[in-house]
Amino acid sequence: MTYPPPNPVVLLIGAPSVRRLDLHEQIFAAEQDVVVVGRPAGPAYLLPLGDAQHSGWDALHDALDSVGSERLTTLVEPPLLQAWEDDLHGDLDRHGEPHPHDTTPQAPDAAGSGEPDAS
Repeated sequence: MTYPPPNPVVLLIGAPSVRRLDLHEQIFAAEQDVVVVGRPAGPAYLLPLGDAQHSGWDALHDALDSVGSERLTTLVEPPLLQAWEDDLHGDLDRHGEPHPHDTTPQAPDAAGSGEPDAS
């Protein structure tokens, strides 16, 4: 069996990156199809690039060119990398509850209720 060569089909720029990189829908060229997804207060951008019949490499290059090399460079600098880590594993999520990755599941008590034994 042979597989087709890799081909990017979509680029998703998540809300944290849109915010941190100060991106606006208008930075993309008019011929680039930008779909705004997510919440209005924290939008993300979805850019279709290609499909099984059409290469997405040129569209990906154009999208990254629109974002700009200076902005892209900030993606690999330590302050932004630490901010992403903080987002992923912060103590509290947006609802004020501990993030599931930051809690240790409790073993069920002898009765199987999952509540700590009061004794």
